[in-house]
Amino acid sequence: MKKHFIISARRIIDLHFNLLALSLATLVLTVGIGCNEKVSPESKAHVAQEHLDKAVSLLEQKKWDSAISELSEAIQIDDKSDATYVKRAKAYYEKNDYGNAIADCTKAIQINANSFEAFNQRGLAYLGTGIDKGRAIKDFTIAINLNPDPDAYEPYIQLCLTYVWYDIDKAIDTIDQAIAKINHRRTKAMLYSVRAKMYSVKGDRTKAMADLQAADRLGINPESVWRAFGWL
Repeated sequence: MKKHFIISARRIIDLHFNLLALSLATLVLTVGIGCNEKVSPESKAHVAQEHLDKAVSLLEQKKWDSAISELSEAIQIDDKSDATYVKRAKAYYEKNDYGNAIADCTKAIQINANSFEAFNQRGLAYLGTGIDKGRAIKDFTIAINLNPDPDAYEPYIQLCLTYVWYDIDKAIDTIDQAIAKINHRRTKAMLYSVRAKMYSVKGDRTKAMADLQAADRLGINPESVWRAFGWL
């Protein structure tokens, strides 16, 4: 009886060791499979791009919340893309969520200190708050200097419209710079139309009329520009 008991105890011990060995083998196999199934950087980049492509389409459709969701997914996968942060900032801006727009642009600038889009979009967000015009002016000025497109006029217009509330001469000077730099015919005509409005606000009718005539000679009806800006 004692011998039988000893044999049974050994069998139980052996059984425990066998179960332990099986558990360890299963754990090693599971870890090994997990390692083999790690997503490659190329796959992650592909998934992030899919979210980004969806977001671009949603931005075009003005579906801001859905675009933010897709862009957030892309950022979760790859948080080193300044362009993705700028796109999400654009969506936040359109929702009048200026705080998040500013935060995303600031993150984009931390990633890429030469991002024209980030400075330009942050300037718009600062302007949107209604209390940060000084910061908006600073960002628009930086954006003008970083602008990769010599014929892009948006930062000049934005800077001009920021100044116009309290310094009409600086508003006019901003358009002067744009007219001197930009060569595109219709863009230059639009800028003459804007400067004509600034001179009109200042009360300089002679210069306003000269700019209106210059815009007309370049093929743009100034009234259409004024109407587009809500000035008529």
